[in-house]
Amino acid sequence: GRYLVLEQIGAGSFSKTFLTLDKYLPQSPLCVVKSINVDADRGLSIEQVRSLFKREAQILQELGQRSDRVPQLLAYVEE
Repeated sequence: GRYLVLEQIGAGSFSKTFLTLDKYLPQSPLCVVKSINVDADRGLSIEQVRSLFKREAQILQELGQRSDRVPQLLAYVEE
């Protein structure tokens, strides 16, 4: 319920990416939300998917702090 999805802007074998508005922040800024699809047929456990997603978030956070050309990580959640 935090994000208002405006449109899907990308998709891969494990995820979809959406352009959204963050309804919880002042002025509802535009954000990108990545949704991971866990599919048992792909041979990865939920723990492996969590680990990969966490690592990706850590890398994005580090890169976003070093460069103004990389998006800043605002949140990392699991639902």
